[in-house]
Amino acid sequence: MATLPFRPYKVSALYQAHLALRARWTEEGEWRLPAAFADPAVEAERARQSVGLQDVSAIGKLDLKGREVGRLLGGLAPQNHLSILRLTPDHALLLTAPGRQGQVAEVLLQALSQTPCCAHLTDVTSAQSAFALVGPRAQEVLVRLTSLDLRPHAFPDGSCVEGGLAKVHVVILRQDWGRLPAYYLLVQRELGEYGWDVIRQAGASLGLVPFGLAAERLLRPPHPAKA
Repeated sequence: MATLPFRPYKVSALYQAHLALRARWTEEGEWRLPAAFADPAVEAERARQSVGLQDVSAIGKLDLKGREVGRLLGGLAPQNHLSILRLTPDHALLLTAPGRQGQVAEVLLQALSQTPCCAHLTDVTSAQSAFALVGPRAQEVLVRLTSLDLRPHAFPDGSCVEGGLAKVHVVILRQDWGRLPAYYLLVQRELGEYGWDVIRQAGASLGLVPFGLAAERLLRPPHPAKA
């Protein structure tokens, strides 16, 4: 009897937690991701009305450090699926769509090879867990966990900051989904399940719902095509 070839896939640090929630799965590129935990339409509506939490650990993450960070980033062409977080003048974190970090890294490494400069690029995709906290009550959840000033006037769409959240180091990016407030939170992989649990607990009284890729596609406006 012929056997089907085994195709390995990557999973996030929350795989066991998602199994406990009876996630239904889908595969996107190299990753096995939760498609849904319940009815995707219900997940999406609850996030629209209150707040939802998604594991987005599959997004690409590149850590860039050095005195030439600004110059290197200036050479990157605008891309729909690239977010640049300038944490300090000498440190940036680049977030890409899943699987696209290699393309961005290739451009940066080519620039590094052409001009001698002091900068170091590391792919930290598998070293960090990432969550998307989405909905009109997302900020209410965060203020229960951090002293960072995330009020809308102090932390508008496009802002990023690093600091403490529930006693662990976190990087937070606000990147709204259309009219829905959306916050991306990045922690070290070994703290991923802890971060997921404390965020869910903090949002429980607000009706926080975990959601998967199917609900994301209902919630998130499509990126406009580049010319």
